[in-house]
Amino acid sequence: MMTRGPLSLILLPTLLCDADCEFCIEKKTDGQLTHDELSVVVRKVVDHMVREHIETLSVYRQGGEVMTPAPEWFEEAHGIIGEAVNSGRRRVEHFVQSNLIAYSDRRDWVLAQMFGNSVGTSMDYPGLHRKLKRGVRRNTTEYGRGMFERQEMPASKSG
Repeated sequence: MMTRGPLSLILLPTLLCDADCEFCIEKKTDGQLTHDELSVVVRKVVDHMVREHIETLSVYRQGGEVMTPAPEWFEEAHGIIGEAVNSGRRRVEHFVQSNLIAYSDRRDWVLAQMFGNSVGTSMDYPGLHRKLKRGVRRNTTEYGRGMFERQEMPASKSG
């Protein structure tokens, strides 16, 4: 049987954002996708994949700002998605798009385990259009400096 794929799922775990960029088209809200809601969505997606003979699911996370939920939210979400995909004998690839404003070392294990130390980001150099809440502008090179100076991220939250 010929397989199709990959199937792309654009997942917005939240529409909350820590920036107020002039160019953004998203309507910001405080809501966050619950793990129960995520389970329902992923189960339906995997059922569709099995019916349509699709081998690989590509999950793209964006938002709002994808780093506003706690790292623990991602750990549980990763387990939910992995379990559902494995039960359907399918593969999953994870991708993330972030403004990196909320990045800290606390998120290293999420980026390593879920996203293979790869993060897509949009750079507004020299920071003419990106601003934080309350209208404060933030220079792109300032908030990105710590992230881009790092040489290597640990492979696990205990490492």
